[in-house]
Amino acid sequence: MGSLEKGSSVKSQIVGNGPFVNPLGGVGAMGMPRYQCHKKVWALKIRSVEGNRITPEESGYASFVVPDEFIQKHNPQIGGYFVVYEDGYHSYSPAKAFEEGYTLIR
Repeated sequence: MGSLEKGSSVKSQIVGNGPFVNPLGGVGAMGMPRYQCHKKVWALKIRSVEGNRITPEESGYASFVVPDEFIQKHNPQIGGYFVVYEDGYHSYSPAKAFEEGYTLIR
């Protein structure tokens, strides 16, 4: 089993866009506790991002402006989701992660 280099973080040892390699050993974070999402959120799929203006794909929703900090922190992409959590926190989720983790509630 691997170990972290002294003074480094897990994030600092993850490189590239390949499968997640757990620096503690194994592929996919084996050995770490697993969690299943059970949160309820509000979300809009993103049609376009122009500067700070996000335009949703869903009809009936106007485009809206987000702060510079949101763009810098989350780097929202077309096809991903603008997400609002129950506590009011705003975030961005890539499409694949969101669609695998959430089901639309009607």
